[in-house]
Amino acid sequence: MTARPVLLPGTQCVIEDFGDDGTLARHLLEIGITPGLQLTIVRRGPFGDPVEVAMPGTHSVVLRSGELASLRCRFVSGPLAALPCSATGRYRVRALVGGQRFARRVAGYGLQPGREFNLLPCSRGRYRLRSGDDAPVVELGRGEAVRLIVEPA
Repeated sequence: MTARPVLLPGTQCVIEDFGDDGTLARHLLEIGITPGLQLTIVRRGPFGDPVEVAMPGTHSVVLRSGELASLRCRFVSGPLAALPCSATGRYRVRALVGGQRFARRVAGYGLQPGREFNLLPCSRGRYRLRSGDDAPVVELGRGEAVRLIVEPA
């Protein structure tokens, strides 16, 4: 995927590179963030800064949005809304974050944990997807897309 995912809470990504800033790279290495490490976005500050990031098996750290923006990360999983509108391809539903009504509604679309779907280009800011070759195209708004946790298939 060439487009950058939006780092919403719940997004997991693997660091591939620190970018070109040597000072930032040294700082990240000093606090235990290394290439190949999987990060989970825990929460964002009131205006998007700072961002709490969890590292597996250790602790959480707080980074500035600018520091996170300089990292080159590979998307592992996260809310559908974390994917840019230009993202397309095959994805799998990892989990649903919502009540029974939400689960029933998306099950009616053919979306359940473990099921794969094709992500199509966005239309009018709505996420478009198809759960099967003969299934109709389903459009989800941002509110639903935030509660649908996906991973590349």
